[in-house]
Amino acid sequence: MSSDIAVKEINGGLAIPKGTRAVPISHQYLDQDGNPVDLTSGTWTGQGRAEQLHETTQPPNIGDGSVGINIPTATATYEWVDEDFETIGRFRLIIWIGNGTQRFGSTVYEWNVADAPGADPTV
Repeated sequence: MSSDIAVKEINGGLAIPKGTRAVPISHQYLDQDGNPVDLTSGTWTGQGRAEQLHETTQPPNIGDGSVGINIPTATATYEWVDEDFETIGRFRLIIWIGNGTQRFGSTVYEWNVADAPGADPTV
């Protein structure tokens, strides 16, 4: 990854224990003036795209969480899936929104998953 790409670290860059069920993350899409992007034309849908870094084989269903879009604020919210935190390693996610004519990608989000001590929790 190029050093000039801004990356937002989930959990302040600290590792997240394997099996975590994290709160959703949100990204607001802004124009060059800092105002919400106009999402009033067309039907907007969202999609998460994630990958494990430094691996050729990817965990199944990673990045498959649902994406909700708040049209007036141009904010997309990604709902994590369990698979996003089931494999130990480093990961990257971009939240995409589009209407068939326009498409916007979020900040690049990254996180680390570490092996938690003991058996997986039952809570």
